[in-house]
Amino acid sequence: MFPAPPASGKTASLTPPPLVGREAECAELARLAASAATGNGRAVFIRGEAGGHGHDVDGLTRPPALGSRTVLEPGPLPPSAVLAVLTGLCGGEPGPRLRAMAEGASGNPLYLTELVTALRREEALEVRNGTVEALTDCPPPALAEVAGQLAEAEETARCALLGPGATAWEWPLRWILVQAACGRGRAEVALAECRAAYGREGVAAAEAVRFRAFAAVCLLALGRLPEAWAVAAATRHTATANRDGPALADALHVLAARGFLEAPGTEALDLARYAVRLASPAHRPAQHIALQLTLANGCTALDRGHDARHALTAVHDESRRIGGVFLPWHHLTSALLAFHSGRWDDALADVEAGLGRGEHDALSRALRAIAGLIAVHRGQRITAAAPDAPAAGASETTVIAWYYAYLPVCAEALLDEARGDAERAYRRLTDAFDHGIGDVPGRLVLGPLAPDLVRLALAHGDRRRARRYAAASRARAGRGAGPAHHGDAYRCQGLLTRDPELLLRAADRYRTAPRPLSEAHTLTDAAELLARRRPAQARTLLDQALGIYAQLDARWDIARATSRLRAVDVHRGRRGPRNGARYGWEALTITELRVVEQVAAGDSNPDIATRMCVSPRTVSTHVSNILRKLAMTSRVELAAAVIQRRHQNRSSGGKE
Repeated sequence: MFPAPPASGKTASLTPPPLVGREAECAELARLAASAATGNGRAVFIRGEAGGHGHDVDGLTRPPALGSRTVLEPGPLPPSAVLAVLTGLCGGEPGPRLRAMAEGASGNPLYLTELVTALRREEALEVRNGTVEALTDCPPPALAEVAGQLAEAEETARCALLGPGATAWEWPLRWILVQAACGRGRAEVALAECRAAYGREGVAAAEAVRFRAFAAVCLLALGRLPEAWAVAAATRHTATANRDGPALADALHVLAARGFLEAPGTEALDLARYAVRLASPAHRPAQHIALQLTLANGCTALDRGHDARHALTAVHDESRRIGGVFLPWHHLTSALLAFHSGRWDDALADVEAGLGRGEHDALSRALRAIAGLIAVHRGQRITAAAPDAPAAGASETTVIAWYYAYLPVCAEALLDEARGDAERAYRRLTDAFDHGIGDVPGRLVLGPLAPDLVRLALAHGDRRRARRYAAASRARAGRGAGPAHHGDAYRCQGLLTRDPELLLRAADRYRTAPRPLSEAHTLTDAAELLARRRPAQARTLLDQALGIYAQLDARWDIARATSRLRAVDVHRGRRGPRNGARYGWEALTITELRVVEQVAAGDSNPDIATRMCVSPRTVSTHVSNILRKLAMTSRVELAAAVIQRRHQNRSSGGKE
């Protein structure tokens, strides 16, 4: 559905010979172009000139520094040479449809080569009576070939639209433009281009619907939710009537996101899954990644961890290849899943890997906020959980940044409490909930903070607000909601009515999720309420909470829970280590143990990353954490220790 971009690859410095009318030299240039197309993935810019009229777009096509990339500047091939190149590339005379598609290349041999290569990849060429014909009227996708060069894709598409032959490929080129812009986190630019495209005179009705549907995605990315939902609802019906899968996928993407925000449950999940089935990883890779990441976030919110991991795995390689906003978004989604399920060291590994893609500030703030939350819970000395977070009312234009804006707010509020300023924490949370974050209503993105809002409201004697926050939590726990949503509703109501049975029911739901941190908080709440009536049960609940905190190495929470219960004369029922194992083999997470086995087998970080569907940077972080916990200094020392442990286990008859 997209035109082919300049072929990716690293070429030698060449001065092409004169081309016009010399088929042998045309064939040689085609061979060089084919070689470039199979290079190392670096983008190559091609600047052609139409018929010697000097249509110079040099200022637009040349980036500030080309590095090792080479700019080839061939003149356009005449029709006879285009035919010769196509015949040589295809192994037969091209048919009418293939020739028509080749006209959009403006005689550029590299475009011709990439066109044929992409058609073959998509199995869109067939031989009919000695003639090679294309099975589609549209050039194949381009974004999948960009290999992380989204900026180059956007600029190349802009330049091509200004150059000769642009009319033939105008709409596919505009598709590259809007998707590359959105993939770079420039949703405002993508939205403006979509509106310009569907507002152009003479645009086909089908193209207009697709650009309108993608405009809804851009509006969603910008947090302009009412507009996004209205456009998506309208285009959904038109796309369904037209049987237009890509447009319908975009519309359902937006409507599924609305469901996850307003009424999280199976209905939103079904919409997201249907949208994923409609999306084509080959023809719209950016759409496919965004849909899978939206699905993964929805599954995380609904405590469907297995489904979330499946969605993340499905687009791991694509996210790394295309880059842009997708790779840090992928790491952020993975880190959130690990944080909620209590795998904090794994979450920190994803945070570090995501921060390595530091060009998207808003997503970086969210990643740092997760690290800040863990640091506060673990009692580590930090100056701020999210020092560069914007004010709650600030507007973000980075793709989907608003969805994660609650994380810095949550981290800052927790830090306020850790510093003994509960009043400031309460003001911070209530301001964000009551007035929203940017253009987004607080109730939509701060739902998970409802139990903390109720707790702090009651501590400040503000029962009116506590009732309002509890009601908001009940509204989110509707049909099909996840266990944590029900846990939040039970906990809010239990705190409001001082009912320990509701709190125990909440703890059970958190255990099912699993959300160990929330479970431990709720067990502590219940123990405090039961202190006078059933002190033995209160002591048991405290022990359970402290055990969970110890597994998380949440030292600050251990100290806080112990202090709260000591104030009502409840003490630990059994003595044991106050903190979970921080060093030694027992401190390793399940993920780290998997990495240990592969390091011991001699696998490299890239090999391990491929096998585990994570980035090499994530594996590197895991290895560093493993060596720190085991007080080792090298992979060789680690491998030797693994072999020694295996030998000891065999000798003692234990498990390996």
